[in-house]
Amino acid sequence: MAEECERPEFLRLIFSDLLGQMKSIEVDYECLDDILEHGAVIDGSSVKGYQTVNESDLLLLPSDDRPIFQPWDPSAAFLLCKVHDISGKPHPRDPRNVLDRVVNEAAKVGFQLMVGSELEFFTIKRFNDDSIGPRDSGGYFCTRPTDTEIEFRRDAIRALRAIGIPTTSHHHEVAQGQHEI
Repeated sequence: MAEECERPEFLRLIFSDLLGQMKSIEVDYECLDDILEHGAVIDGSSVKGYQTVNESDLLLLPSDDRPIFQPWDPSAAFLLCKVHDISGKPHPRDPRNVLDRVVNEAAKVGFQLMVGSELEFFTIKRFNDDSIGPRDSGGYFCTRPTDTEIEFRRDAIRALRAIGIPTTSHHHEVAQGQHEI
C-alpha cells in the first residue's frame, strides 16, 4: 500500500457488463480495507445482462488485493472486480467468472489457456479545414523520419508498465498512422 502522503483520494472498482463493456464505481480510498473484506454492493438492474429491478443488488469483489496506481490520474487507484450475487456466489453471466469457469473446465481435460494481446491503433491529426488524417507517413517496420510516433508508443508502454502490464515490442504497422504494441 502507498504511503499516507501518496495515497490517492479515490478507489475505482472496475467490472464489465455482459457484453464486456467496462463499468466502474468510485469510493473513497479510505474504504479499501472494507472493500477487500466485504466487497461493494451495487444496483445491478441498470447494468446490461445482470439483474431485474426486483432483484437489483449485486456484489463487486476485487480480483486482487492490490490497487493499481495510475500515473496519468494520481487522484484514483483502481481494482478489477468480479460480479457476484448478493450472497457472494459468482454471477453466472459476469465475463470474468465465465472465463474462470472455461479455464477450469479446460484444465480438467488437459488444456491450458495462453493469451497474448496486441494493441493496434491509428494516430491521427486534425487539419486546418477540420478534416483528419494519419499523423505520419510511415509503413510497416519503418523508422524515423517517416515514423514520427515512436515517442508516443514509448509513452504508452511506460504507462502500461506502470500499471503492471508488460510488453514485448512495438513498431509501425502497414498503413500510414497505424501502430502496434
